[in-house]
Amino acid sequence: MKKILIAKRDIDPHTDVTKDLVASAFELQEVPKQYAPDALDDVTDALGKQFKTGVAKGQWVTPAMVGLAPKPTPREDFVPAKAGDPPVKPVDPVKPELVAPRKTHDVAVHGTAGTIIHRYAEVAPGQWKKIAELTPEQAAREDKPAAPKAAP
Repeated sequence: MKKILIAKRDIDPHTDVTKDLVASAFELQEVPKQYAPDALDDVTDALGKQFKTGVAKGQWVTPAMVGLAPKPTPREDFVPAKAGDPPVKPVDPVKPELVAPRKTHDVAVHGTAGTIIHRYAEVAPGQWKKIAELTPEQAAREDKPAAPKAAP
């Protein structure tokens, strides 16, 4: 659990952060740490600044709301491999010939201005997404996967 400042009432944007405002408009409440990891429990560093976007009733205060710099994340140091360590095998990139071609479907829409081809691609089994609007000439030039041949 973590104690944080929660607004008791709505606070308008560009309101100055003062001790009186904090005492009258906020209260300390306990919430689980995972729900409000960056919430503030003290705004003494923000005195004299303003709430940029305002605060809604029941909302907690974060450093970005008052223009404070966020806490720096811990730095991960690089540790080179030692002489006795086994070599790391590189991951093989995906070969293009192993990737299945995307299924596409063209729909011709005829209107007074002419014909427009709507091209759809299958993004998941049974789900299609429109990816292009083409003229018939463009659709003919585009490389499309060959249709499967019928068995004799």
